[in-house]
Amino acid sequence: MGEKSISIKIANHKQSPLPIAERLALSKRETASLLGVSERSLNNWVKEGKIVARKAGARLLFPMKALQDFLNGSDSTGNAE
Repeated sequence: MGEKSISIKIANHKQSPLPIAERLALSKRETASLLGVSERSLNNWVKEGKIVARKAGARLLFPMKALQDFLNGSDSTGNAE
């Protein structure tokens, strides 16, 4: 089966030239949009340890592996929560 491409439209936001499937991480805004939640909810999930984010300067980045693990019900080490 072929990979499906996911496109996110975010108002007033510069789009990355790479498709999401090829990126290593997403911004907080992109992640919230992709998951259909607010950035505040995403912040709470990070604080509660439900989803992994990494600081890059002043930005929070969400590694694609962490997002896949979150959606699969595992933590980022692959353990079931």
